[in-house]
Amino acid sequence: MKTEIGKYKVCVLLFFLFALNTKITAQCNNVALGKPATGTGTYLTNTPDKTFDGNCGTYWNSGGFAPQSIQVDLQGTFTINNINLLVGMTPTSGNCTHTIYTAPNIGGPWTAVDVISGVRFSGEKLERCYNSAPLTGVGAVKIESTSSPSWIAWIEVGIFTLSPPPASPTITSSGSPTICQGESVTLTSSTGSSYLWNPGGQTTQSIVVDTSGNYCVTLGTSCITGTTSCTDCGGGSACATVTVTSNPTLAIAGPNAICNRQGEYAVLNATGAATYAWSPATGLSDTTGSMVTSKPTITTIYTVIGTSTFGCADTATVQVIVNPLPIISIAASPTLITSDENTTLTASGGSQYQWSPSTGLNDPSISNPIASPIQTTTYCVTVTDTATGCSDNDCVTINVENLCGTLFIPNAFSPNGDGENDTLQIYIGNLKCIKEYRLVIFDRWGEKVFESSEHQADWDGTYKGKLLDTAVFIYYLKATLATGERINKKGNISLMR
Repeated sequence: MKTEIGKYKVCVLLFFLFALNTKITAQCNNVALGKPATGTGTYLTNTPDKTFDGNCGTYWNSGGFAPQSIQVDLQGTFTINNINLLVGMTPTSGNCTHTIYTAPNIGGPWTAVDVISGVRFSGEKLERCYNSAPLTGVGAVKIESTSSPSWIAWIEVGIFTLSPPPASPTITSSGSPTICQGESVTLTSSTGSSYLWNPGGQTTQSIVVDTSGNYCVTLGTSCITGTTSCTDCGGGSACATVTVTSNPTLAIAGPNAICNRQGEYAVLNATGAATYAWSPATGLSDTTGSMVTSKPTITTIYTVIGTSTFGCADTATVQVIVNPLPIISIAASPTLITSDENTTLTASGGSQYQWSPSTGLNDPSISNPIASPIQTTTYCVTVTDTATGCSDNDCVTINVENLCGTLFIPNAFSPNGDGENDTLQIYIGNLKCIKEYRLVIFDRWGEKVFESSEHQADWDGTYKGKLLDTAVFIYYLKATLATGERINKKGNISLMR
């Protein structure tokens, strides 16, 4: 059989048979076949009894005495990863010891690499594989066996090539081993005869992982062709770490309702991530900021995707409701009055009303106040829909015809109790026309005898509670009318009794 210098496995099988002398030519991956073998017994080959292992090999008859030894010249130098022994006891049970040696050539020096010992029984077979570590530079293998009181009948020698040599696996991933929550990554081992993943216990070449952890695979590598002895050399292990990163948790703060008026907007503030992407862009001041302003014209649902520094994302939505403004109806009946008349203002379209200015109104917070302006006035009302908080305003103008007339102050009065001209008073077409007023009266010595800022306060001709005698007094009058006219008068007033 053709062999190559390289890595091989040596399997040595020992068992007991009687009086066999037939040479068998076996075809398998045993490089010991046809190689020189020497020992203390007769070198023979035969098919072993079915009670024992039937691997092909070279058999040696011990001749019924112990100790025994057999050595095989491999006629070449090899690296051995495994030695297998198969032992049978006869004729009785006894204590057996089997020592395996290796050497660079048939002449030694010999190095003991394994010892098998223990009590065995007649007909019992012992199988043992040596695979503690590779043995390099091996050109010969020797087995020494002792037993008492039993004896060794046969030794089977099998040396098998490694195909392929053991190799440590590699692990590749379908993507980055750092994934986000909800994602997974596929780990794939290099090719072997079998696979065992830990944790999990999967036996496939690839596994799908969605949990953080250190994942290791152990390979099995077939070493021997044509035999069932020592068929797995072991291909080593490799590990890969998978890290699952938490997704960010997004939150959006801000009003979810605005009124459909120019200049009104909602401020939306997203938190919990490193970067943000908003959609749709309609009505937004920015699509990548954490804080954006929204000015939609119709109710819109905005979606923001927040991404962490590790590339993991979360999604949140917010609905911005656009409420309509109140539809205001405003009127006045009539819209043209004189300064001594009034009119009724009416407004509708909401649940709250506020009129301004409040001057001349009986109640500025109702929908239909009575207005009594003394000059042309524009009244505006703010109407609010309390269900939405939205408001709007409208205005109506009340035109007032001015009936103020001319302000007049008499130059004499007679406080004598006859009911005629008993007090000094001013006269004007409509007293409501007077907005500001001040009247001061002095006697001829310059002493102030009367003063009033109320235009309807008359002077009864007394001073400090006493009736004044007939005399001439000086007056000063200042007034401002609703029309804006300013009046300054000065003159004499005669008090007559």
